[in-house]
Amino acid sequence: MEAMSLLAAAVVTSSELTICRVPVEFLEIELAVLEEMGLDHDRGREYPAANGRTRLVDLTVRPSKLVSPSTRSIRCRSRG
Repeated sequence: MEAMSLLAAAVVTSSELTICRVPVEFLEIELAVLEEMGLDHDRGREYPAANGRTRLVDLTVRPSKLVSPSTRSIRCRSRG
C-alpha cells in the first residue's frame, strides 16, 4: 500500500508528512502498533470515498522516536 510506504519513509527520515485520502481500514492494525511504539501523528476526520464505502482520512506524521512494541512470547511444547 502506497500510504504505508510513504508513512515508513517519513518515519525513517524523521520528516513531517501529511498523506491525504488514506484508506484507513487497511492501516488500522499497523497504526495501532506504531502508536504503541511512540509514533507522533494526527488523523483527520473520516470521510467517505467516492464509492461511498471506503473510509478515508488525512494522516499527518511527525518525527518520532520509536521503541520496540511489546510482544508476548508463546512457548511451544514439543510432542514426543
